[in-house]
Amino acid sequence: VYEALLLGPGGLTRPVALKFLHRGDDALRREARIGGLLRHRHLVDVYEIADDAGQWFCAMELCPGGSLSQHIPLPAKAVVEVGLQVCAALQYAHEELGLVHMDIKPDNLLLSEGMVKVADLGLVRAEGFDRSGWYGGTPGFMAPGQMRGDPVDARSDIYALGVTLVVLATSDLPNVYETLDWSLSSSEEGA
Repeated sequence: VYEALLLGPGGLTRPVALKFLHRGDDALRREARIGGLLRHRHLVDVYEIADDAGQWFCAMELCPGGSLSQHIPLPAKAVVEVGLQVCAALQYAHEELGLVHMDIKPDNLLLSEGMVKVADLGLVRAEGFDRSGWYGGTPGFMAPGQMRGDPVDARSDIYALGVTLVVLATSDLPNVYETLDWSLSSSEEGA
């Protein structure tokens, strides 16, 4: 990802984060397309996705504050504010669009002018999306059902946000998986 200037009509320019997409990298192209459709103050804006002589790129909102992972640990008041802002973005994605992010973590929460922006939409799925196998995401932040390959919904993101807030407050990833019985399926749990 590079910092660049996006040229607009009439000679207008805008600073952007320019992400080059590797040939055949359908996940990143999908992320850019989805990001281009979403508009919320706590989601990173995608301005353009294009192909220049076979090289795909995506021009996104530049978030000069970097990711929250660079600022850990945060004071308690800041952790609460992060939680509120990310909840606003997730509520929009879940309720308005039926999308599940599937990879909420400090690295995917960016700072721009004192505001938190949710980034990295490459794993987004429609709520209740069912497929066999692993969904992707980041181990340690994934909900147990997501780890098992169960259908995902908004609860997967809420779980990941809870883990993220613990990490932001303490600098430590909680070890929740050692107490889980991975032999149970969601139907056996009654969930």
